[in-house]
Amino acid sequence: MLIDRLRNCFNDIKKGNASYWIYGLTPEGKSYLVSLLREEVEGFFLFITPQDAQAENLYGDLSTFLCQKEEMFLLSSRRKGPEGAHLRILHQLRKENNILIVASLTAIYQKVPSFPAFNKDIFCLRKGARTSRDTLPI
Repeated sequence: MLIDRLRNCFNDIKKGNASYWIYGLTPEGKSYLVSLLREEVEGFFLFITPQDAQAENLYGDLSTFLCQKEEMFLLSSRRKGPEGAHLRILHQLRKENNILIVASLTAIYQKVPSFPAFNKDIFCLRKGARTSRDTLPI
């Protein structure tokens, strides 16, 4: 049954054992499923949509389903402000990792300006390179 498959999906995600592609749902169905999953599983959630309009609609639906019980952010290439959502998200991630981000692909691919306050926390790792744990900025 569908309920059993969803329960198994939620349990796998709680354990950190799996990632899932869920498709075939209406936009409202996706929002409802994410809100159910969000109530069951804590942690960082990134929900990516193909276009800005879909991200904005999903964010609105989730705001209704989740009743603003948690930190939610919208990354849309159409929403621009003096600080930008990127800076607010980075700031929130420094405080906790239990947030939900709804983003469009176009927003994810936008270049983010350099934030001097976060530069000291950035460390590049390269495939095949060896690094001592002592040099990591944690």
